[in-house]
Amino acid sequence: MNRSRKPKPLTQTHANSPAIRAENAANNSEWQLADFVDAVAAEIDRAEDTLSLKSYARGVTFALKQLNLELEVKVRRDATGRILFRTTNPDEASATVLKLDLAQMLQSQLHGIRKPYDEQGGRELAALPGITAEEITSLNAIAIYSVDDLERYTQTAAMIAEVSRKSNVADPKIRRWRGLPYIAELKPPAGAPGSRVLLEGGNFGPATDPNASILFQGQPVQVLSWSDGRITVQMPTTVRGSGALFAIINAQTTNTVSWEASAVDLIVREITATPQQLFANEPVTFQAALVNQGSSASDESFEVQWLVNDQAQAAQPHGLLPPGQPSQESSTRFTTSLPAGKHQIRFVADPEGVHADVNRANGSFVLPLVVEARRELRLSDFRLADVGEFDPLQAKLDLPDVLGLSFRGLLGFQTGGGLEPNLASSWRIDSQRPDGNLSVVFELARPELRFHDGSLLSADDVAHTYERLRESNLWGALMKEFVREVLPENTRVSFVLNGRLFPKRLYPLFTVGIVSRGGDGSALGCGPFKLVKTDGPTLLLDSFDGHYLGKPRLHRLRISALPADSAVSALLSGKLDAATLPFSEPLQKQLAAQKTLTVIALPAESPELLVAQSTRLRERMPNAFDGSLNAHLWYMAEGERQVTKPRARQTRKGQTKKP
Repeated sequence: MNRSRKPKPLTQTHANSPAIRAENAANNSEWQLADFVDAVAAEIDRAEDTLSLKSYARGVTFALKQLNLELEVKVRRDATGRILFRTTNPDEASATVLKLDLAQMLQSQLHGIRKPYDEQGGRELAALPGITAEEITSLNAIAIYSVDDLERYTQTAAMIAEVSRKSNVADPKIRRWRGLPYIAELKPPAGAPGSRVLLEGGNFGPATDPNASILFQGQPVQVLSWSDGRITVQMPTTVRGSGALFAIINAQTTNTVSWEASAVDLIVREITATPQQLFANEPVTFQAALVNQGSSASDESFEVQWLVNDQAQAAQPHGLLPPGQPSQESSTRFTTSLPAGKHQIRFVADPEGVHADVNRANGSFVLPLVVEARRELRLSDFRLADVGEFDPLQAKLDLPDVLGLSFRGLLGFQTGGGLEPNLASSWRIDSQRPDGNLSVVFELARPELRFHDGSLLSADDVAHTYERLRESNLWGALMKEFVREVLPENTRVSFVLNGRLFPKRLYPLFTVGIVSRGGDGSALGCGPFKLVKTDGPTLLLDSFDGHYLGKPRLHRLRISALPADSAVSALLSGKLDAATLPFSEPLQKQLAAQKTLTVIALPAESPELLVAQSTRLRERMPNAFDGSLNAHLWYMAEGERQVTKPRARQTRKGQTKKP
């Protein structure tokens, strides 16, 4: 009889069916290596029992000599620090392969290659006072399963700190379990130098250790009282800021605990002067930058004091100053005036030492400074009353002697009447345009050209100036008649003319002062002096240190529009240094008779103006074209220079005529 069986047909319950695969994947949970090894060892034990029975029944020895396993696994570390593995499912892949080689060893071989286990006590971690389940889990994660393990891994302070770091169990708690002295808390956690502080902890010993030492910031701390769980100390009076406190008791070093010697730290960072340029006998305000950079507020008010050349001023009160806050009190400002010469301004915070300052030397600051006598030139020009706006684009009168002090043009007149580059580095006439018109080309290759607000002059500023000139009453007709368009390009500006002529009538047009296209509505120029104030009919112009030809020698120009009689009286009394007057021969003779004045008639052929100026005024060369050309070089000499004859008079054509 044929007993062979036909194979059963495959059904959906086969091991490779989707249902079985899904069930296996659901049951494929994570495991730890120790649990896996335990499970494998249990399987090996059962297999060896089975083999032993077969060996006994058949009289043949069966044994399991070696087992090699290679598992493709996924691995991760959970929040408690445990390493968890999971075997990959058939449809997964992993780069991690776990290899286990298990081989049979004799008892004699085991004793020969393995160090004997240390004797284990029966103390479990749960027996430690105050330990929590979370702490036990954290210690287990770093292979500490018993009190004996804990003692082995915490033999030194460094080992204790490492176990504390890895397990997140507090350092004092580990020391408590180990029976070592520990500091749990400092009360208060901060205080003034010399404060009393309570050290709460344990295992200090019931009596004071004569060899014990407690240190803060490396300085010994005085012990006031002692018990096994509390020590009261007094901090040194010289400590400042945060630091570590620890104790050495019975040759054992405790953990370190942070404490802060909170203190006031007044520091004066700087003193600033307003205005920055100081002139003799003019008001100046000094501002001290005082800040408390300590960790404690000034618990009471204190005083501040200003000293001028080591002469103490009256001390001023100052209120509480919180840590990290700069002072805004009025006592940190001081207004005075100083004579010409060198001076020292000192500001001292808390001169009486009310607060225990961290570094008292930081509470004082010295500002050395030099005060100059203001070099001022007093001028008068009767034509100023008819100019109108102090703006070359809106002025009613072309007055280069005055407007040229603040506004310079692309070109300037030489003393003889010829043209020379001013703001322009060079210029040329281009007659090769395809449309047959001439163009005047200016190059702006001076990188140091700046307006009074510090902005750089550009070709667009030039174009902006001349577009505005088209609408001005003074220059509009000339622009519309001769200039077709203005073309700015990088550092070049081209003026395309109407036709092929460049008449001398156009010369003054290219000496008009250039103004900034920006600004706050007031005209900004590039001249050696800038307008700072209009005081009725008087203009105040201060030197512009950023002038492209150099810092002016004079600090201020005071220009008024006095009538002739008043100007002459002011000249003769020394209240004016120079004046431009309407020409008259009697006036010329009257002023020429003064040995302290230089008198010049302009122009020489048909005089219209009379310029009289002090013989002490140097480098100013009045002429019929532009008397402000070299204004940055003007200066007043000491003493007086006598002259017996007036200078030669100039004509508008640049010729000279002897008087």
